[in-house]
Amino acid sequence: MAKEPRYHLKYFNFRILGEPIRWQFALAGVPFNDERLPRDTWDTEGIKQKVGWGKLPVLQIDGDLEITQSCAISRYLAKEFGLLPESHLHQARADELVDNLQDIRAVYRPFVIEKDPAKKESLGKQMVEVHFSFYLPKLEEFVKKHGSNGFAVGQMLSWADLYLANFLQIWTDNHGKEILAKYPLLEAHLNKITSIPQIDEFNRKRPVTRF
Repeated sequence: MAKEPRYHLKYFNFRILGEPIRWQFALAGVPFNDERLPRDTWDTEGIKQKVGWGKLPVLQIDGDLEITQSCAISRYLAKEFGLLPESHLHQARADELVDNLQDIRAVYRPFVIEKDPAKKESLGKQMVEVHFSFYLPKLEEFVKKHGSNGFAVGQMLSWADLYLANFLQIWTDNHGKEILAKYPLLEAHLNKITSIPQIDEFNRKRPVTRF
């Protein structure tokens, strides 16, 4: 009888906060239960009150230990799987990049949750013309200043690369690859990370989701 994986990830059928964690497992070759809870019944069936701090993702380890918050989960796994930058300064830079990506996610959220097609189109246009015009040059400059060999921080693959590539992929999927046309380092980074064989294989098999 096959042994149950010691890791159990609970999240919605979204990429936004779950995919960097799932990619870490793929890179490490470590099996995990990828439970995708239904978002539409999350608040109505009492599930929210029983899970962690009432937010997802949650990582369960060996059945009883739980870690909440996507960045805390990712940092823990980065230490376990060798995806933490080596120097303290590069670790701080990785935190800096991911924290800024989380700030951008907050700006992006109204577009994600909007149901009205006309309003969603308007929010998408605003995202491209206003917010991406502000943030993408800063991300390009960050990679230029702090990265090397195509990575975002230092000279090795880190958990921060997975966050950056995940967000870039979601943005280009929803707003077109042309949004990166003026940002060659970001474009190259996205291609580099998503071409890693373990990540490419995972992406080919994962459920198709917009966000």
